[in-house]
Amino acid sequence: MFLALGLRTRRQNERGSALMAVVGVMAVTVVIGLTITAATINGLGVTSSSKASVQARAAAEAGVDVAAVGLQTTGSCAAVSHVYTSAAGTTPKYSAVVEYQAGAGWIAGCPTTTTSQVRIRSTGYAQANGVAGATSGNTERVEALYDYIPAYPGIPQIALTGAAIYAETFAATHSQFGIVDPIITDSVLADVQIGHGDIDIDCKTNGGIAGSVIAGDGSIILNNCDVSGSVHASKNVKLTGGTVQGDVIASGTVTVGGTVNGSIWAGGDTTVSSSTVKKSIILAGTATSVATVTAGSTVMGDLLSSGTATVATGAVQGAVRTGVGSLTPPPPPKIPSWVDVPYPYASPASAAWFLTSKWKAEGYVEIPWAGAPASCSIKNLEAAWLDAIVVPTVVNALNCPNGISTDSSIKPIALHANVAIIAKSFTINKLEATGVGGSRKLWLIVPDNTADHAPTCVAPGDIYLNNETNTDVTLSVMVYTPCSILIDRNNWRGQLYGATVQFNQQAQMNFAPVGIPGENLGGDPPIPPIPAHLGSRTSFRDLR
Repeated sequence: MFLALGLRTRRQNERGSALMAVVGVMAVTVVIGLTITAATINGLGVTSSSKASVQARAAAEAGVDVAAVGLQTTGSCAAVSHVYTSAAGTTPKYSAVVEYQAGAGWIAGCPTTTTSQVRIRSTGYAQANGVAGATSGNTERVEALYDYIPAYPGIPQIALTGAAIYAETFAATHSQFGIVDPIITDSVLADVQIGHGDIDIDCKTNGGIAGSVIAGDGSIILNNCDVSGSVHASKNVKLTGGTVQGDVIASGTVTVGGTVNGSIWAGGDTTVSSSTVKKSIILAGTATSVATVTAGSTVMGDLLSSGTATVATGAVQGAVRTGVGSLTPPPPPKIPSWVDVPYPYASPASAAWFLTSKWKAEGYVEIPWAGAPASCSIKNLEAAWLDAIVVPTVVNALNCPNGISTDSSIKPIALHANVAIIAKSFTINKLEATGVGGSRKLWLIVPDNTADHAPTCVAPGDIYLNNETNTDVTLSVMVYTPCSILIDRNNWRGQLYGATVQFNQQAQMNFAPVGIPGENLGGDPPIPPIPAHLGSRTSFRDLR
């Protein structure tokens, strides 16, 4: 009996120990389960957050791409008020804000025609947000910087009547040069167009060119010249003193020692010394090109260089950016081709040709030069018969073997109609002419009878405007020859069109558009200027 009781007591003690073991195992199991659950939940959160972050960043990048495409489409940025947002309910979901650099800061808005850098800041949203409180990847922000290339200024269309001075070449260095425009409005500029060779002008006395100076195949050197328009050369430009109201544009180098109220566009090294540039400098050359702005100079806009830049402290008020890879070198200016103005026959053989000529189509009649060839050198009142012309008239003086010349004794001429004189050459030692009954036009033309869009000079051919050659404000004179024009007087009003043009001494010209009836001296419309546009992406980063 005592043995049985002992066995029962022992079994009861063993059952208690087993229960404690079971409870312990269960507790451990619960702890492990909780740990696994927590780890699982945390893992789900991390996984969902990572997935959300990938989706959000992809959406942010999509926003940058959409904004960049929009900036390359005219009017797109303004249409969305500079904020590109995905359509409601679509994926990816983003909001991209366009900003442009202005001085030292950034302005939210669409870039202007003078902007040099654009920033796009885009926020992207995940398609599926993170779970278990893992929200850090639900949105992502990125930033992209782009070059923005300012609008190329281009060259305005020349009127059909042509430039104030058109020449295939500009003879020698011109001192005391001036071309002024005191009468007509600023919408018609007195442009100087030279097809080949350099333009070297010293304006030390008369000081001004009331238009643009354009070299189609050469360089431009201006000393102390005030230019109302722009300066555009296919090669280099050098300015010493004076002010250019417009832009300075050169396919080659630019050296400025004066004032430019517009911008400088260059394809080669650019140096600004003791000067003011009121807009920007754009050097669109190579990686080795250098833009230099010395102390004492002020550039009010930006400086963009395809290569490097050396800038005195504080000399450039805008941004200075180097290594810009999206710049387009300025193209050379487009000078109109030479216009051949024929008149192949002397009187009376010209009568049949004249019936189908442009002059006839424009309402002109033809008469021979009175008394030719005996009276081709005009003295005293020998040209008084011109006063009696009352309808538009072409005077054929090709029977004068050495052309027309005037003596210092010639009396003033009063024209009552538009008159064109066709001769083999002109030597004007004195001419005082006025228009009567309104503004009149006079043409002194040496014809070019070879239809090849190039000047074909046949001797004697030249036109000399010497000494007392004065034209009144009531009269405008067009001088045309496929040979040379030499002007040596400071009161000439009209236009010059020649193979070579030479100004001497105190020569100064007052521009008034005349043109030639039936001829287009302005040439084809110019190449449209390159508009401001988005350039290359220069950086891309995450924003936290």
